[in-house]
Amino acid sequence: MKIGALSKAVGCHVETVRYYEKEGLLPPATRAANGYGEYSDTHLKLLRLIRHAKGLGFSQTQMRELVRLTRKQDSACDEVHQLTLAQLSVIAEKLRALRKMQKALKELSSACERNQHVDCPVLEHLVGDNE
Repeated sequence: MKIGALSKAVGCHVETVRYYEKEGLLPPATRAANGYGEYSDTHLKLLRLIRHAKGLGFSQTQMRELVRLTRKQDSACDEVHQLTLAQLSVIAEKLRALRKMQKALKELSSACERNQHVDCPVLEHLVGDNE
């Protein structure tokens, strides 16, 4: 299939396919006599894997490892499991950070609701030295 059909099948831009190819996440397309790239069902499968992994927050390095593991016959599941556990840990840390931000923003918002002064407490906090 051509690059346009591949990108449409996965729901991404042609440039995205080219980027993943350039970064080594996708193997290069075979070239027809006319110079057009020809993509296989393997490309489709790998591109779907990359897009789903990206949606789950996996890094490019992790995605490269997942692609590599699709070619591995034995114990790939154990390695995928370890990558998944590592990603769960990353997500848990991000959630903690987001909850902390949410709490701080709620407190700042509350200060605005109570504020009867000209100076904005949120702006004062944001420009202040309060790391």
